[in-house]
Order: sequence, then structure tokens, then C-alpha cells
Amino acid sequence: MQIGQVSTQTGMSRDAIRFYEKSGLIHSKRQNNGYRYYDHDIIDVLGLIKLAQSLGFSLHEIQGFLPLLRGGELPEAMVKTVIDEKIQLIDQRVASLQTLRQRLLELPIGLDCPLRQDC
Repeated sequence: MQIGQVSTQTGMSRDAIRFYEKSGLIHSKRQNNGYRYYDHDIIDVLGLIKLAQSLGFSLHEIQGFLPLLRGGELPEAMVKTVIDEKIQLIDQRVASLQTLRQRLLELPIGLDCPLRQDC
């Protein structure tokens, strides 16, 4: 498949596909005319990348487990560990954001507001 076909079938821009290739997440073969050619499984691979990103995984994290996903060798215990770690990170971020929210609510808004330059 050429990049235009991959783009059409996945809804991803050609630039995004090239970025994933440059990042090492996907690979193409070059034809004699210089065009990129992708195997048909690229649609599934890009779908996995989009899903993982939508679940909050970084490209670096995806790069770590994508080869195992592609090979169908991702053990259930590893999946659970990765998901549990992501949930812990999200919980930490939520707690941090709640603390920040509370601090903002407690700021005095009147003349003694610490954010005013003329105080």
C-alpha cells in the first residue's frame, strides 16, 4: 500500500504516518520510484497506535510494547502491569490538579491578591 492509501484507510494524515515512521514505530519499503510501500498490516498497527495514544500512552511507551503487540506475544500480566502503572500516574496527576485547584480557590481576589503587580 502506498502512503495515500494508508492515509485514506486510517484517517491519519500523511505527515502523521511519516512521523510515526521517522519515530521508528512503523516501517515501509521503498519502491524503485522512491515511494513508500507499506504492508497491509499497517492499518492494524496504526489503529493500535491511535488506541494507545487515546488511552494516554506516550509514543515512547508505545514503542516499548508495540513489537510485542504486533507479534501477538504481549502477556496478560504485562498488559495489567502497564495499565496499572498508567492508572497510578493518572491518579497522581488528578491529585496534583486537585491541590492546584484548591490553592487557586483560596487566593484572595481583592486588593491583597498576590497576582496583582501593583500590590
